[in-house]
Amino acid sequence: MAGAHYLDLADGRDFVANFAAHVDAPAKAAGVLAVSGASSVPGLSSAVVDHFAKKLLRLNSISTVIAPGQQAARGVATISAVFSYAGMAFARWNNAAWVSQYGWQDIRRFRFSGLSPRWGAACDVPDLALFPGRYPGVRDVEFHAALELRIQHVALWLAAVTSRIGLPMPINRWTARLDAISNRILDRFGSDVGAMKVQVIGSLVGGGQRRLTWQLTAPSGNGPEITCMASVLLACKLADGGLSLTGALPCMGLLKLEEFDAEFQRWDITSDITEEIL
Repeated sequence: MAGAHYLDLADGRDFVANFAAHVDAPAKAAGVLAVSGASSVPGLSSAVVDHFAKKLLRLNSISTVIAPGQQAARGVATISAVFSYAGMAFARWNNAAWVSQYGWQDIRRFRFSGLSPRWGAACDVPDLALFPGRYPGVRDVEFHAALELRIQHVALWLAAVTSRIGLPMPINRWTARLDAISNRILDRFGSDVGAMKVQVIGSLVGGGQRRLTWQLTAPSGNGPEITCMASVLLACKLADGGLSLTGALPCMGLLKLEEFDAEFQRWDITSDITEEIL
């Protein structure tokens, strides 16, 4: 250990979910804090769910969708990560049991305030592993990524199907070429506006259910800035002496949703909450 605090923006499910088991003891011995997943998931997404959980007797379902703008910055590494689990099986909590789901399958139509409807497909993220334990009684946890152009969903769905039936699909070899195609051709058909939505359904004291929906909207290609916000906020807390914890943990319970407001304003990002009685 270098004796320094550690923060990362990782969103790999196994890495973030198993981080504490591997790093907690040496981090405590060094007297430092080590946090993994200080990013959109689970850093921001868990802050939203924690905010909602205070209003409910019990959480029943949690659904998260991230919808990047087509013109937002990407890069080869991001595309490689997206392709890495196309058609690959992963476990998600559904109807209070672990079931298998497949990357870039389960395509659905999602609506966002101020944006055109988008298709979204299932993706594997740390929330799927961490939220069932963090929120006792929750029966369903799901995550989808909603790309702006439907042609990309069709291509990824076909790649996923090819992978599932066992045909070789070395799609990672094409990431640089596909990134160039997106930049030169596809970006003109999309926008620079991205969004993120977290929706929770839960039980109320005295009976009945409520649906709570939080949506963030990021204009001007500023969506990628969201991934850094949890790390920025935690770094400032550590510098100011506002965090005295030591050890290792995923980025949950360390930030409140309100603490993100200043970062949202810095990048002209808006957010709102709607509530419905079911």
